Amino acid sequence: MHVLVLDTALGACQAVVGTTDGVVACARLTPSVGQSEAIVRLAEEALTEAGIGARDLDRIGVVVGPGSFTGLRVGVAAARALALVAGCPALGLSSLAALATSLPETWDNPSVAAIDARHGAVYAQRFAPGRSPRFPASHIAVAALVAELEDGVVLVGSGAAALAEALAERGARPGAVDPLAAPDPEALLALALAAEPPFNPPRPAYLKAPDAKPARSLVGRSR
Repeated sequence: MHVLVLDTALGACQAVVGTTDGVVACARLTPSVGQSEAIVRLAEEALTEAGIGARDLDRIGVVVGPGSFTGLRVGVAAARALALVAGCPALGLSSLAALATSLPETWDNPSVAAIDARHGAVYAQRFAPGRSPRFPASHIAVAALVAELEDGVVLVGSGAAALAEALAERGARPGAVDPLAAPDPEALLALALAAEPPFNPPRPAYLKAPDAKPARSLVGRSR
């Protein structure tokens, strides 16, 4: 099985090609900038390095969030377009699950993947040892999440430092802190191989509405 995974959600713009034997090629830009121009080119570079074409793909995975609103739309659109060319299914992958899966397997404590959502909040999800989800992903205040966390929990993602600081203020201590800006290619491939097409649609997962709102003068205007 040949798999292509696109990730434009967080701190890297990356395209990963792999099989059940592991990652074969990865094209990556860090930090993630110009996703609309870069992601298709990166996909082409990764496919060329792997020695295959789009029609050799059996599935395409794309990170659907939470993450950058623009990045998610760009990644999903690119994945859908490539899936049409390749004639294969496109699958949506959680950025939080990808971050948790990026943790070393030897770290067998419960974990929290957290993405900085600004204004004292994070996009977060709690995982049991083995990285199976314990609760659904949510947009939550740092203080509210920390009140539910136990000593020794592993923290990963751009929101990990804020959670560790809040835990320290409470007199608790995390097991480890990894401020990972984007998932590892191996984690993206593993999730894409495990996903099931009917249940993992390739559409953006927004946990919070955009901060920008229409001007008041444009809302409810009648003609």
